[in-house]
Amino acid sequence: MKLPVGDGFRPAFWLLGSNVDDPAVSWPSSGETDIMENIGYGDWTSTALHGPGYSADGNIGARQTYPNGGRADQWHTYAVEWTPTGMRFHGDDRLVQETTRDKLESTRGQWVFDHHQYVILNLALGGAYPAGWNKVTTPYWGLPQSSVDRIAAGGVRAEVDWVRVEQKG
Repeated sequence: MKLPVGDGFRPAFWLLGSNVDDPAVSWPSSGETDIMENIGYGDWTSTALHGPGYSADGNIGARQTYPNGGRADQWHTYAVEWTPTGMRFHGDDRLVQETTRDKLESTRGQWVFDHHQYVILNLALGGAYPAGWNKVTTPYWGLPQSSVDRIAAGGVRAEVDWVRVEQKG
């Protein structure tokens, strides 16, 4: 992926529990796995797990910075290895975060990653996550006028070269 850099641009590569629309479950009990999320900063992205007792600002996450002066607006790979006993997140084949089921359940809450999840690639704009960092409130929450102007001029995009999903036996 190659990401746009600018305040409030929020590209993400994530998974959302397939039972999110079940009123008896909903979010965060459906589980959310953020393989890569960015809020417009060129030097880092984040990973996260969201579930009951560990969602939103209380997620289980990590920040990854790019080595050797790398930036988010260059090509990078992002991945998660998801097993019944844990999740291992990678950026450019480097381990960024590892969370085991045992550790999560003994410290934070229920493991809700034992069912299908949807793959989602998107470019959101503004919102609570970037606003918490950039403190922008106008003209939109987390999205300053300079970023709105760049969007209006065209060319702001998150690029995806390929996506691969494997099930290992």
